[in-house]
Amino acid sequence: MSKEGGLRPDIKTPEAHHILSIFDCDWQLRKVLLSSDPEADHLMVLIDEIRERWGALFIGKEQEFERFLEKLKQITFSDKEQLLHIVSEKLSALAHQLFSLEELEKRARSPEYRGDNKIFLSEIMDCNINQQDASLLRLHIKPSTTMSLGEQLKELRAGLKKLGQKLISDQRFAKIKTITGTSWIMAKRPILAEQYGFHLEEETEYDRLRGVRYVTINREDFLTRYGTKG
Repeated sequence: MSKEGGLRPDIKTPEAHHILSIFDCDWQLRKVLLSSDPEADHLMVLIDEIRERWGALFIGKEQEFERFLEKLKQITFSDKEQLLHIVSEKLSALAHQLFSLEELEKRARSPEYRGDNKIFLSEIMDCNINQQDASLLRLHIKPSTTMSLGEQLKELRAGLKKLGQKLISDQRFAKIKTITGTSWIMAKRPILAEQYGFHLEEETEYDRLRGVRYVTINREDFLTRYGTKG
């Protein structure tokens, strides 16, 4: 945070937004909170989930992280939606305060932190299979503050080829029919979607605010481009 207490200026860049999106409780914890017992202490439900989900990112900063969780117990909110929004902002602000974007990027890629059953594909890409629908696979394309655009595109291609191999030989991927992703790089350069075989969905206002585009491709088309057993 800045000396005035606000977020650092680099939060305004797409790269900063996407690196910090790993702390976005608003979407990551929505299902956990909304499906919780109506009689439960919703704030404590979130605090327990945050400790479990993000604790590994704060290795070496455990005391600061625990103090943060204790302070969360004092916040007031009118409904679940407001609670999600407040906690998400505070968690992102804590990350800004404790780490540089480069350090956060490094920690998010570490073996200790791969949330939501994410599967490694390349230095900027991982994926996870939808737990409610095994036919859906979601790609996560992460920005880098240390790689050039050319290096990032190289890692993007490597990740797609790795996924092609997994679709052929890994039984975990046997039921996948549709591959989706939210991509910052294709928002900056929409022509890449066509070049890489993805369908670019219509841009929403929320997409514009986040600097991303939603892309899809079906299994058959993906394997036509990337399905080799090497």
